[in-house]
Amino acid sequence: MRYLHLTILCLLLTNLAAQESNSPTYFNALGLDFSFQSDNGNSSLAIAPAFLRQISPRWLVGGRLRYARGATERISTLVIPQPPGTTIIGQELTFNNLGIGLIARFLVNPDDRLLIFLQPELSYAYGKTEILPITSPGNASEFFDREVSIGFSPGAKYQLDRRWRVTVGFGFWGYRLQDSKVDRDGEFENIRNSWSANLNMSSLRFGIEYLF
Repeated sequence: MRYLHLTILCLLLTNLAAQESNSPTYFNALGLDFSFQSDNGNSSLAIAPAFLRQISPRWLVGGRLRYARGATERISTLVIPQPPGTTIIGQELTFNNLGIGLIARFLVNPDDRLLIFLQPELSYAYGKTEILPITSPGNASEFFDREVSIGFSPGAKYQLDRRWRVTVGFGFWGYRLQDSKVDRDGEFENIRNSWSANLNMSSLRFGIEYLF
């Protein structure tokens, strides 16, 4: 009877080992994306660290932080009726923005070295913009804005080796809900919502991932 028990135990352990060897090996990933734009008086830089966990052969889920900073020059011409003439008004806008989001990635071709993916995301961002006059004396002003967005963006990543990948993403298609205020302690107002497709160069993102 003792040998029968040992035989059954050995069979059970062998079966468990076989199941473990046949089960898929999923991974975690630490990633860092960045984007940069500089043209026609506009400049921006964004950095976004992320953590992802694979939950199936095609799906990864995780979270991301994003910090963005930039500046733009805005020049306009003001027509003055009395006395007739024009005045050039120039302003420099600088912004800082911090966001947090939930992201997922759907791998279109999970068995290839060059992977194509779609990235759904839900994010919240809060930012401040300062407006500085540059062509005439005046006081600086500022306003605050926040945004909730849900949408997706496409991308690709290439497996360098067992641990490292490089990534690229571009664009954003989805829904945005925004509002703003001019006083830090005031109430948000000027609610705006829109379906948008961001295809400018600031949406081009490069990154690197470490798998573990």
